[in-house]
Amino acid sequence: MSIRVLQLNQLEREVDEQIRSEIYDWARLFKAETWEEMRMLAEKDESIKECVFTYKELTADEKARMQSEARDDYYQRLNWAEERGRRKGMEQAQKETARTLVSNVNHAMESFHVDLERACEGLGTTVEAYQAAKELME
Repeated sequence: MSIRVLQLNQLEREVDEQIRSEIYDWARLFKAETWEEMRMLAEKDESIKECVFTYKELTADEKARMQSEARDDYYQRLNWAEERGRRKGMEQAQKETARTLVSNVNHAMESFHVDLERACEGLGTTVEAYQAAKELME
């Protein structure tokens, strides 16, 4: 018994025509991006030709095509919304961190009657970080 793994992203590394086997043609079929690529592969092998013909029939069905496009659109929008939510969450976290930093530095200046530089030093931050946090809050 043997197990063979086919890595489609490695297809371009294979250049020797003698090594290219039927499995290589099938891999190229799975990776094909145009009907022209599929047609060229179908000319070489009858089973690939049947597969391409069946695939073309299935994708030609308007309802199936529309359902597939709607499903693809749904997942694209879902991924976009998730990414947007992550970015918005990161922005909110940065603003909250900035608010905390500015508040702590201001409180240290008032409580200990020190200037900005000493308050920042005492809290383990820099004046530049304080100013950047203040700008982020605006």
